[in-house]
Amino acid sequence: MRPSRISRRPPAAEGPIALSCSEERGRETVEKVIAVADRTWLTIADLRDREEGQALVEYALLLSLIAVASIIILQALGLQVANIFSSVNSQL
Repeated sequence: MRPSRISRRPPAAEGPIALSCSEERGRETVEKVIAVADRTWLTIADLRDREEGQALVEYALLLSLIAVASIIILQALGLQVANIFSSVNSQL
């Protein structure tokens, strides 16, 4: 069995362990990074689970689909419709 590369701390002595100033700042920095990550995760989860704007987005998608279909149909049938209107107008 290979020895582990991870250095292990010696067992804690009785009473609180005094940290050096740089260790204390490092621990605070790590705690801040973890707090930011937690807040980010919760914000993303909240946005993912929110359904307030879902109906509005569905209506917008439906409206854009109808608009695109109308444009395609009018371009395909445009000359035929214009000829029909011209013949009706001339008969009046």
